[in-house]
Amino acid sequence: MSEKISVEVCVGTSCHLMGSNLIMECLDRLADNIKERIDLRYVQCMDRCGKGPNVRIAGVLLDKVTPETVVEEIKKSLI
Repeated sequence: MSEKISVEVCVGTSCHLMGSNLIMECLDRLADNIKERIDLRYVQCMDRCGKGPNVRIAGVLLDKVTPETVVEEIKKSLI
């Protein structure tokens, strides 16, 4: 089995107001074969509040993300 990649979603107030809840909903709907390969965590703040929503995928911090870009980046990281 492949190693899991880490996915951290900021759920602080700023990121929440900028749409991190939509990202969390999108991640909940991922196919099981993708969910099995990610280590999903929710974090309170990534200290980039003006650039949210923020997500870190496999150690790479991404800002101003959309649910679509998060899914795309996860799929790229799993290849």
